Amino acid sequence: MAEKTKKISRRIGLLVGIQIAIILASFIILESFETQKVFLGNSVNVAGKNRFYTAMVLNEVKDYYIRPTMESPIPTLGAYENNLELLRNGGVQKDTQLSPLPEKFHAQWESIHELFLNYKAMVQGFTGSDAEKKAKLDEISQTAAALVEQNDALTSSLAMEVQSLTTNLIWLQIYLAAVNIGIHVFMIKMIYGILKKETERLIKMERLYTVGQMAARLAHDMKNPLAVIKIAVSLLLHRSDKADEETKNEYRLIETSVNRMVHQIEGVMDFVRTRQIQLEENSIKEIIRSASLTTDIPQNIKLNLPENDIRLRCDRKQTEVLLSNLISNAAEAIGDVSGTVTIRLDQDLQNVLIEVEDSGPGIPKDVLPKIFEPLFTTKHTGTGLGLVSCKNIVEAHKGTITVKNNPTRFTISIPKILN
Repeated sequence: MAEKTKKISRRIGLLVGIQIAIILASFIILESFETQKVFLGNSVNVAGKNRFYTAMVLNEVKDYYIRPTMESPIPTLGAYENNLELLRNGGVQKDTQLSPLPEKFHAQWESIHELFLNYKAMVQGFTGSDAEKKAKLDEISQTAAALVEQNDALTSSLAMEVQSLTTNLIWLQIYLAAVNIGIHVFMIKMIYGILKKETERLIKMERLYTVGQMAARLAHDMKNPLAVIKIAVSLLLHRSDKADEETKNEYRLIETSVNRMVHQIEGVMDFVRTRQIQLEENSIKEIIRSASLTTDIPQNIKLNLPENDIRLRCDRKQTEVLLSNLISNAAEAIGDVSGTVTIRLDQDLQNVLIEVEDSGPGIPKDVLPKIFEPLFTTKHTGTGLGLVSCKNIVEAHKGTITVKNNPTRFTISIPKILN
């Protein structure tokens, strides 16, 4: 029960972890878009500043033309060029972080940069006579106007990209919110389903426990009368030398029926009993032999026992009950036709493996997933507790039991080292 609770807790924890991971991923995606929008917004400001530098250089050139003693526009050209490089490659300007200009705007930047280099060359070559300077000033003014126009175009393109990012960010927020709500609802349904299934299982186990207690009392009360009947039938068989064969067959039929009832009662008792396993080193070959001797095997069935032996720390009595149940089930599966039940022993580095295989017709596909469920049986005289008891015994030894078809083979795996 504790292991089952841990398993459910792990599943719920995993679902909650997935939900938290999705929420964190949503925040990271939104933060990435927001950062991209901020960086691009900073690029808009830097691109707009280039317009200011263009006009500033032009004004300084005009002032220099009127009064040659004024400060040269060359330093402003240097600041202009640095601003262009900052816009293209990104960086930090007065604690403002800029990312490199997106590739889609590179062509516009290259055009501006090429025009700027011409502008720079014109400003640096602003010398000569007044007439020459006048002509150059007109040319510089035309180039400045073209630069302003191209800078405005780039600034406008960047602003539109920021607007597009803002719109996309809003839609992304709506989408991620919807996804998170959907996943949250799905997780709630999953957790509800797990808890509902576990609640149903606990209710079923509680009912089984109640039924088991009642069955145990009935089984205990029936064992004594059945023992008396069994002894009486045995005595009748010993004293029936003069009885006809039909009477003897009737005695044997009574004995077989009593044995079947005793077997079913023992199956109920094995299921109801919950005692701590007593671990001690045992010969598995000897346990198999003992189980085969205490199991009623019809004459039409040949039992093949393993020749090799493996020693294992286990509860001898419970392991014997386990193997007796599997041998009995295998014999019943074969029925009245001739057949074989084969038991094999093997081991790997960590586990001892016991296989019980029969030559019967196999287990129907729709029945196979249910064979370890309590009270499930396809036999008219079965209790549906035999294989459940087998599973409980194996799990008490920290092992596993599996089944395969064609041929039907039960495989028990028990760890070699048990605490």
